[in-house]
Amino acid sequence: MMLHQRKRSDASLSDEYETPDYIIAELSRQHGIFPKVDVCAAKINKCANGLDNSLELNWFDPISNHYDFWCNPPHSKTKEFVLKADEQWQKFNLNIMMIIPANAVTTKYFETVLDNVEYYPISGRITFLVNGEPSPYPARNGYFVVIWRKK
Repeated sequence: MMLHQRKRSDASLSDEYETPDYIIAELSRQHGIFPKVDVCAAKINKCANGLDNSLELNWFDPISNHYDFWCNPPHSKTKEFVLKADEQWQKFNLNIMMIIPANAVTTKYFETVLDNVEYYPISGRITFLVNGEPSPYPARNGYFVVIWRKK
């Protein structure tokens, strides 16, 4: 008996997927946080501004007064972005919304920051964008939104 395997596209080999606008809008409406800066906007900004090299820079800019941030990190850097978000929240008292896969690997990243965050499941499977177009496949994982809220 021969099993049929789905051929992986080049896009599925990447871990950088764009979040559809409607997901950011819905999460913003639900949680009352309206991000102005996308800290993982390597190619396409989903907010008014993008931030390159966000793992090396401070996210808060006192001149522009940005306090609300969006983050859909590349899966290979989820831990780094979780730790950076927590550091920036503690340092600057920011609102940060981040989506991450709901699996055992990513859940362990929050062991040190669980007291600082709210997290909620996102129902259904997200169909991310690849180069601005919907992927032919929904995400393999479920996701949840993690929120660091201003004190």
